[in-house]
Amino acid sequence: MKKYFSLFLVGLLFISIVAGCNNNETASSGEPHPNAGKENEFGWTVPKYTLEFSYYAGQLNPKDVEKNTKLLNEFLLEQFNVKINKKVTETDPKERLNLMLASNDYPEVITGLSPAEVEKWKNQKRAIDLTEYIDKYAPTIKEKLGDTYKRYLDKNGKLYGLPNYWGYLPIPDYSANIPYAKWVEIGKPKTISTEEYFDLLKEMQAKTPVNQNGQKTYALSGENWKTGYIYKVLAGAWGLKDGFKEDENGNLTHWINTPEGIELTKYLNKFQVEGLLDPNSFINDFDQWKEMFSNKRVFGSIGPWWHSWNAGHEVWQKTDKNWKPDDHYVQIGLKAPGVDQAYLSPKNTIGSSRTIITDKAKDPEKIIKFLDFAFSDMGNKLLGWGVPNEEISIWGNKSGEWTWVEERKNELINGKYDYDKGFLTGQGEYAIVAYQGMMEDETNWWYDQNFNNEAEWKRDLNENLKDTIFDNTLKAISVPLNDPLAVKEEQINTLINTGISKAVQANSPEMAEKIFIDLREKVNKAGLNEIEEYKTKVYKERLKNWK
Repeated sequence: MKKYFSLFLVGLLFISIVAGCNNNETASSGEPHPNAGKENEFGWTVPKYTLEFSYYAGQLNPKDVEKNTKLLNEFLLEQFNVKINKKVTETDPKERLNLMLASNDYPEVITGLSPAEVEKWKNQKRAIDLTEYIDKYAPTIKEKLGDTYKRYLDKNGKLYGLPNYWGYLPIPDYSANIPYAKWVEIGKPKTISTEEYFDLLKEMQAKTPVNQNGQKTYALSGENWKTGYIYKVLAGAWGLKDGFKEDENGNLTHWINTPEGIELTKYLNKFQVEGLLDPNSFINDFDQWKEMFSNKRVFGSIGPWWHSWNAGHEVWQKTDKNWKPDDHYVQIGLKAPGVDQAYLSPKNTIGSSRTIITDKAKDPEKIIKFLDFAFSDMGNKLLGWGVPNEEISIWGNKSGEWTWVEERKNELINGKYDYDKGFLTGQGEYAIVAYQGMMEDETNWWYDQNFNNEAEWKRDLNENLKDTIFDNTLKAISVPLNDPLAVKEEQINTLINTGISKAVQANSPEMAEKIFIDLREKVNKAGLNEIEEYKTKVYKERLKNWK
């Protein structure tokens, strides 16, 4: 009996050791790599033992991630002796992150955090101070961030979150979209007025009230308007920047407290009153909206330019045997009457999110070394463009020189590139510290944005919208999560997004305006003015200190 009990204890010890190896700790294990200590063709010094870490990347389809990282994982393990485990969930990332904190179960690296969320993890001692590790092991990070490095430091001069999707890339994000044939018919304008856009969409819907399957069509449709992004874009058409109006003294006013806010709400309501607005615009997810758009039930959309591209000709050229290259949508600027300049695409050069290394990391310096590589131009290309030298790759090493694969390049230029195949090379899958500005050779992370001057439709897109892009870094301000204002802001945003949807769907412009005015009073009582004051204060501090 004693013998069996001893064996039982040995078994338990073995299980605990195995479990410990899998317990979210940076692992350097396995047999020594044959190229250990040598620098590979990407500039990475191969470690003796495999560097393994996991990171949480937010809300994505786990099956898609598994499929699209397979080839890149094999490549990184063979060529770099690095193994990255990307963890995603189909649930809301905020809920998941809160659950991680509550359960004390989270990976070594987390990306997609706001500066306020970084502060929360730091205050709970779950995010580690990266300052010393960067000083010792990450010269590329310091070099690339340059003078902006100080913008990422907390009040004590410490760095806890590295930027992701950072840098200034002057390509548009948002636009109005219309069929190419209609754009040609009206003279190929770069920008049209909001009223002209309404009249064009109304005219098209009147001519084709049902699609080829007998389904009702809509002049305007959107996806996920409940998140509120549509109002910021439209506010830009009325001359505001990222949802705020700035006066001559640098004071910021939320769009709902402006006359322009009433006008943009009534503009959307006009589509509703005349029966031209897709009633599911507030609740459509992208796949639902894509199905409507690809079935030609939608004539216009306002939002990300790639939506009409992905849901339009990328589907039609595969499914319609009579498809012609001119059967696509074109992206144009949108501006309200009397407005001098529209501001549709805000850019935050210090990054749309942050990446932290958590206290679960056993060897943070090893992770930092890999992230330092990811900051390099070659690292940025590999993680942005995917595995090279494969049949489906977009780039490769030919006779000692890194070049684009001409066949893939021509497919991109001619709008025939198969993105699903490209994704299998891991393109963009490991966006942990992605730099989206221009690299030294004038290329960028977004592989399909590297041929804009050669692809006709991309030239049209960029030429039409180049004046609507603006640097919004100084005003990209989030309230710290430990500040009571953060809770107020979240509640207020929910009130606005819910309330404005009711105003947009009102039966008359008078009712829409009444709902709007009532909502404005409600959110100001809830503390919107306090948020405006806070953001104005921080904005003015940045104007003074961020030079």
